[in-house]
Amino acid sequence: MLGRVLRKVLLLALILGNQLGFCQEITVKGGFVEDTLKIGVPIHYYLTATYPEKFEIIFPDSTYTFGSFEDVSKGFYTSRLDSSRIKDSTIYELVSFEIDEWQKLELPVFLLTTNDSVKIFADTDSIQLEQLVAQVTDTTSLKSNLAYNEVDTDFNLTLVNILIFTIIGTIILLLVIFGKRIGIYFKLKRLKTDYEKFSNSFDSILHKLKTENSHKTAETGITLWKKYLEKLDKKPYTKLTTKELLTKLEGSNLSDNLKNIDKSVYGEIILENIHRDFESLEEYISDRYNEKVKEVKNG
Repeated sequence: MLGRVLRKVLLLALILGNQLGFCQEITVKGGFVEDTLKIGVPIHYYLTATYPEKFEIIFPDSTYTFGSFEDVSKGFYTSRLDSSRIKDSTIYELVSFEIDEWQKLELPVFLLTTNDSVKIFADTDSIQLEQLVAQVTDTTSLKSNLAYNEVDTDFNLTLVNILIFTIIGTIILLLVIFGKRIGIYFKLKRLKTDYEKFSNSFDSILHKLKTENSHKTAETGITLWKKYLEKLDKKPYTKLTTKELLTKLEGSNLSDNLKNIDKSVYGEIILENIHRDFESLEEYISDRYNEKVKEVKNG
């Protein structure tokens, strides 16, 4: 039992002796460049290490905890070799948001060994916080400054021109590629809207003719029918007589229907089944609408 304890003590002494030997061969210095600091304003801390060429030394990086300071950036200086000894230097840019009057920092370098690394610290250095307010009391208050400060604004005309030309170019490209499809889509949409509007109005007239047969209602119905057909075919049907209209509607089989409607409208003769003649007109319009849709889809 005593022998085991003795061996552990000897091993610990050997390790400490080796580390002490390393430390004696390595010189580490560090300190603040500035004398005072302000909250949020960067300051600089230098760290140098002088060591034999056989050693491998590394400096703290951004993952290291810098106490009350935050690491902003780090600058290296070229290593110098003098009589088998290397001198490395690093400048750290640090910032602090602490309000302690005195703030301390000591940074190490790391000596890489076979299985581990050894920290060798520089002496601790202190820096004083510069107080912008001499003394803060219970009656101290902030002074409001609401004065308007005009700020110059830069207008990037080049960027705006590029954006405008890009948008115009994109629109032109889309029209070239999809222009025909877009035109067909809107034509079909307009055809459908007009047909639905006509169909709703014409159905209302048919309903009236079935319940209260009137030559006035028949006149309204034939006028509505001609106007829609005129818009669909782009021909002046409203200005034509029934005889002239039938010559334009070849193969329509609407001769008897239109003559019956003329008797009702102009002769003021009440026909019992006049609504059937209007139903034939509605079927004709439906067929013409479907034919027009096919024409538009085929270009």
